[in-house]
Amino acid sequence: MKRRILSIITALALCLSLCPTWAFAVEGEPDTGLCDHHPAHTEDCGYIAPTEGHDCGHQHTAECYTLGVLPGADTENLLNCQHSHDSECGYVQADPGTPCGFVCAECEKAGTSQEGNTAVLSVQAMIDALPSVEEVKAMSLDGQREVYDRLQRACDAYEALSGEEQGQIDGAEILEELFCWFNSQIAPAANVIDSGDFSYDLHWVLYDDGTLNITGSGTMPNYGGWVNNKDKIKKVVVGNGV
Repeated sequence: MKRRILSIITALALCLSLCPTWAFAVEGEPDTGLCDHHPAHTEDCGYIAPTEGHDCGHQHTAECYTLGVLPGADTENLLNCQHSHDSECGYVQADPGTPCGFVCAECEKAGTSQEGNTAVLSVQAMIDALPSVEEVKAMSLDGQREVYDRLQRACDAYEALSGEEQGQIDGAEILEELFCWFNSQIAPAANVIDSGDFSYDLHWVLYDDGTLNITGSGTMPNYGGWVNNKDKIKKVVVGNGV
């Protein structure tokens, strides 16, 4: 019985050896924009590799609390950390990068280019990576600045497309929505009296027009560092996640 099974396997192997060898053409790589004619990214294609972020390593000290001592049984000793990210805490903002903008004419002629126009796909990927206005409102100032830089790059790339190509983009309205929100923040952002963090996810900014803006997510304590300027507060704007 064992010999019969072995004979069958051997016969199948011989049959397979008579089949033609399948050859796979080297095509463009949709996720990277690379192909035989563009094997590596260059400065002209605009590709920026994504980078992973790193959490803040800051450890709260007595100075981070309203009573100037480490917390104990006293419930009034609330967290009011004024830490700003620096090289010591190790915080690194994650960056999704910028897709390759190279369009290979040779691949398009040969029919091996990635589906659709590479420039359109590149802009679509940049737009898809943008957060919503509500998500931006919950970010720290550093996070909002990083999103604004990405927004500008996406808008420049979108404007460089033809009218027909722009019509192929889905969700382009996020560009206008984000710019409208950022533009609404320009005037007060230039006149910040004071700012700080309740925690890593909860932030506050006091503007010279008397507006106290509280953004982020989480439970807000009874008071924060803005109490030193409480007489200047005329209006409080609390974000949805607070």
